[in-house]
Amino acid sequence: MKLPFMHFEWSVLHVLNVAPTQLHPNGWAFIRAFELLCEDIGRAPSLGVFFWFFSVRQTKKNRFFQVAPSDVGPNLLMDSFGELFFPLYWTPQPAVLVSIDRDDLEEWEVEFVEELGDMSTLSSEPVEKRAVENGSGDQERPRKRAFVMGEPRVMHLI
Repeated sequence: MKLPFMHFEWSVLHVLNVAPTQLHPNGWAFIRAFELLCEDIGRAPSLGVFFWFFSVRQTKKNRFFQVAPSDVGPNLLMDSFGELFFPLYWTPQPAVLVSIDRDDLEEWEVEFVEELGDMSTLSSEPVEKRAVENGSGDQERPRKRAFVMGEPRVMHLI
């Protein structure tokens, strides 16, 4: 990820009420992958559609770095009213649940959810197995999976 954040990226941070450093690197990968998927199929990324397929999970951390905006140059972290797009420090109260009800989605978002739901999915298990067989995988430590079997619409972000 790089600054300035795309509108969709800072919108996700704003909804979750988290600093960029609070989002797990895999969470950033899910956000970027969703943006690229939307770009590829010619759709605008939507928070409603994103949170239809992805969920939030809080992890325990006890160290963090605080980031503060400077007065030099353009401010990439605030809107024209001086409001932060998202927190610049670890927040004690991040959003731990973002629930999307189908009735809250606009018509185009419902169509988009259905379009994405109809797409076939690929399992990463064969790739992981090959990596272990070829010696490039981590054989000592079991892999954590963001995809929960039996719950195909849940991906964890933080």
